[in-house]
Amino acid sequence: FSFSFLYIRIYMWFFIGPRYLMHDFFFFWTIPNWGLEKSFVLMQFCFGVFLGLLQLYWAVLVIRGIVAFFVPKNKKKKLPLPPTSKMQSNGYGTKTKQT
Repeated sequence: FSFSFLYIRIYMWFFIGPRYLMHDFFFFWTIPNWGLEKSFVLMQFCFGVFLGLLQLYWAVLVIRGIVAFFVPKNKKKKLPLPPTSKMQSNGYGTKTKQT
């Protein structure tokens, strides 16, 4: 899934996405009156930019997942806890000796 996502949604988008946004922008620019058509084209342009950025964000997450899958993490050994002392806090900031 990850490789097909990166190919179709990212690699192919770099060829189609900018042309789509350019056509929307020029169509928006050439509509003479502000009306329903111009509002629709502006909304379509904004959604195109938003979804393009969202695809790039998803691509970053997919690439991180691929890297995490193939590159093993170095597991740090947990340090043993220090030995407990015979001193115990009495709640007032001072320590008393346990008997």
